[in-house]
Amino acid sequence: MKDFEKQLDDGTFLRCHQSFIVNMERVTGAENDSFHIGEHVIPISQSYNRNAHEKYDEYLRLQQEYDEEEED
Repeated sequence: MKDFEKQLDDGTFLRCHQSFIVNMERVTGAENDSFHIGEHVIPISQSYNRNAHEKYDEYLRLQQEYDEEEED
């Protein structure tokens, strides 16, 4: 899984669990212990929780900045 994760290291993919990597572009919701992709609930393990939320928050911030630039 680590080799696969390295191939996806472009800023949109995020490891949130030993068994899960999510595409942040597809996340439709987030809770403290899970991401939602449509009707699917992807768990966030305790060991990945802090990093997963920090990276997801940063992704959302950058997306918001990009969207604001596009409006100008």
